[in-house]
Amino acid sequence: MSTAGVTLFKVTEILQIVGCGILCGLLLLISLLVLLASSGAPNVTNYTGLPDNIAILIVGIAFVVGLVLSVLLLLYSIKMLGVWTSLQRAIQVGVLPKKLPGYALALQGFSIFCDVAAMIAFFVLNAWILIPGSLCSIAARVYVIRCMAAYNREVAGMEAGSF
Repeated sequence: MSTAGVTLFKVTEILQIVGCGILCGLLLLISLLVLLASSGAPNVTNYTGLPDNIAILIVGIAFVVGLVLSVLLLLYSIKMLGVWTSLQRAIQVGVLPKKLPGYALALQGFSIFCDVAAMIAFFVLNAWILIPGSLCSIAARVYVIRCMAAYNREVAGMEAGSF
């Protein structure tokens, strides 16, 4: 095994950490501004039929939910960076791990969930040009899950065959 693929995964995780950090900061700022605006909005209805303060509050809650998901995705990226780093060190030493941690597979599944949530947000915001990026990210995560599961099966098969 070479470390080139693992290095690629590490670079993408670092980019995701930077992007999530920026997104978390922006979402926090916007959600605070929206929640502050909702407190001072008059109680009149808008084109949605909801009072302005309720409509603004719903938007603020959506931003808070986005912030929570972004923070969780940031934590996911940090944890996966540790997984890729330990795998790269193991490959360089020549001692392959007996199996990749199960939580790494679950974290990849969580990332797919976040990508689906982002696609829904892009659909609602009419940001159609960003939807293919989320689809590509989902496809890449599914491929990584399949590779990790295949690695675990292969290592289990090698151990079973050696006895």
